[in-house]
Amino acid sequence: MDVIIPSHSVLFLDAGNTTVKTAVCNRSEWLVSPSFAYNEPEELSQWLVLNNISVSKVVCCSVTHHSPSFIEHALPSTEVLSLNHHHLPASLLDYDTPDTLGMDRFFGCYGAFCTTNRSVIVIDAGTAITIDRMDGEGRFMGGVIMPGVAELKHTLEERAPALPQVKMELPNVWPGKSTNTSLQWGKAGFLKDGIEGALKRFSEQGEESELFITGGDASFVQALINKGVVEHTLIFEGLNAFYTRYLVQG
Repeated sequence: MDVIIPSHSVLFLDAGNTTVKTAVCNRSEWLVSPSFAYNEPEELSQWLVLNNISVSKVVCCSVTHHSPSFIEHALPSTEVLSLNHHHLPASLLDYDTPDTLGMDRFFGCYGAFCTTNRSVIVIDAGTAITIDRMDGEGRFMGGVIMPGVAELKHTLEERAPALPQVKMELPNVWPGKSTNTSLQWGKAGFLKDGIEGALKRFSEQGEESELFITGGDASFVQALINKGVVEHTLIFEGLNAFYTRYLVQG
């Protein structure tokens, strides 16, 4: 069913390390844009026109300094609210360096928490993979930042070009009995063990958490660890819920 978007909408913008994705919401229905490179602001403008969306305000979650220029070129003269750690109530953070916290990590967890009202763990599988927990009171507890799928896949190809290129998948037999399968264990197996090790450490803290996976490589990660619920709109859900609760309603 098509999403009917109000004529003057708040545009939620998730500015990642390499791409920008945006979304607008009518109640619980989301219309999500494709991903845009930072040198493609006109692509966002065209997407908005194509979908007949008139933007009244941009609410932005960014991990890069490129986003202000992108927004200015895509939506000149539009009001922009770029959320950072200063907007977050201290009661929602259990983190030693909030000034360096990537806001996508917080809002991904907040989006998951607002759908469950219980402790959640969120794996965000993008350029980097982050694994974070928010407790049952809605406090961000921190977690892990590790190389993403593409980084693990291509690092050895760049540093050791004599090695063969292999599919990013787990072999059927342990240990690797060929150079190819040994490399697969060193890439896909390394990733699986790293994620599952972090999840095990969280479980040892005692509070049961629901697992969500988001980001461009979410489906790959879910298949790799065979657990978790894939939700591609978590960051937008978190931005919308936080904006409505803390910045609109006050």
